[in-house]
Amino acid sequence: MSLLPVILIAIVGFGAAFILGSTVPAWLSGALLAALLFGWLTSRPIKAKAHVQREADRLLIAPGESVTARVTVTHIGTAFLQWLVVMDTLPLGATSNSPTGLVSFGGLKMDSSFFYSAIFPARGVYPLGPVKISHGDILALRFLTEPVDEPTYVRVHPKIYAIPPVMLPSSRMMGERRGDPRSSEDPTRSMGTRFYVPGDPQKRIHWRATARTGTLVSKVYDGSSEPIHAVVLNTCQFDYRSQEMFELGCMAAASLCNALALTDQDVGLLTDEWQEVGYGKLHLERCLSDLAGATPRQGYLSERLLIADRLIPWRATIIVVTQKLDEDAAAWLDLRRKAGNTIAVVIVGASAESDESVVRASMIRAHVAHARTEGGIESAGFISPGRR
Repeated sequence: MSLLPVILIAIVGFGAAFILGSTVPAWLSGALLAALLFGWLTSRPIKAKAHVQREADRLLIAPGESVTARVTVTHIGTAFLQWLVVMDTLPLGATSNSPTGLVSFGGLKMDSSFFYSAIFPARGVYPLGPVKISHGDILALRFLTEPVDEPTYVRVHPKIYAIPPVMLPSSRMMGERRGDPRSSEDPTRSMGTRFYVPGDPQKRIHWRATARTGTLVSKVYDGSSEPIHAVVLNTCQFDYRSQEMFELGCMAAASLCNALALTDQDVGLLTDEWQEVGYGKLHLERCLSDLAGATPRQGYLSERLLIADRLIPWRATIIVVTQKLDEDAAAWLDLRRKAGNTIAVVIVGASAESDESVVRASMIRAHVAHARTEGGIESAGFISPGRR
């Protein structure tokens, strides 16, 4: 109850007592003001005294899975005849199978905690919290609600479908076609030196060793035969007919990253930002976390590819996931193919634009897979350009 209505009621009561010449309305108005003063004195802000800690069993989950949270409210302090309702805030779309709060009377004099499980049905980033404490006096004449902590964010990654191991033909020297001579070595990993051989490029010469020995010496690099994949999720909203198609693209990208991780292959991911190349379960979780927060943005795929050109390793197999592949993006991919990269394109959705993108990807001799529906992700295999 707010302060103004109580004061107005008290004024009306005193006025009625004066007009009617009776003390009863005056006594009732005085009792109401006394109760108001009592409530004001026995309820006060407690945000500065509250300490709330939220613990979740996991922060990265799949759609439809639940997160079990424990909220602990540490000693707030005694508040004479004060009641408290401690309630954690659930995001829109999340549901809980148990109460997300507790009720206390007389203040929390010791640590109090409660558990609940929240279920998240769709991909996205969801805040758990903040915890809000509602409190007031015993007569509920004063009612305050205060947020007392910061939210904890749960990331729901796209649904993952089991797809066959991704084994795209190599463009390296031992692959299906003659590759760039550089593709057999990694210039970032020097192994030693050897004597100069006619035909060695100038950048291979080890000038310090040459000056020390008086003879031309060339650097030797470690091999680069291990496969590296760069999965590119197109986040440009103009290239998707609907949000459902974008979600389908996220599922395809997540399934690819999972399949590559299961075979211990190095993978990098480009969504809104570039996730450096890595392998293993921990790196897969980083990629899935990025996919959980991916959102459609303005712009064009070709612009994103040009910006990320220096980030994608020159010897990586580039896999683009999109519904629409425009001419500029296809031209960039064709240039990378001619430079020695293996190019693959995953087209999602069933539409005339999708069919056109399949044809355009085939024209640049990319390995193409077409997932028309969610169920089609599992069965969508890459078709070699040599067999089209």
